[in-house]
Amino acid sequence: MEAKAQAQQQQGFAEAKILEEKLAAQARGEEQQANAKENWVLLMRKFLKKNWPLKRVVRVN
Repeated sequence: MEAKAQAQQQQGFAEAKILEEKLAAQARGEEQQANAKENWVLLMRKFLKKNWPLKRVVRVN
């Protein structure tokens, strides 16, 4: 009985560790996505500051 309880406890620890790793990976992914979005915004601001007003009008039909 003692061995069974200990095995269940070990399994619980393993599952908690896996969940912790999954959450950490998700947080890193969200952080990378936020950084990419911020970099894109900074790049667009730089581009528009340099090229505004645009020389050509592009029409999309």
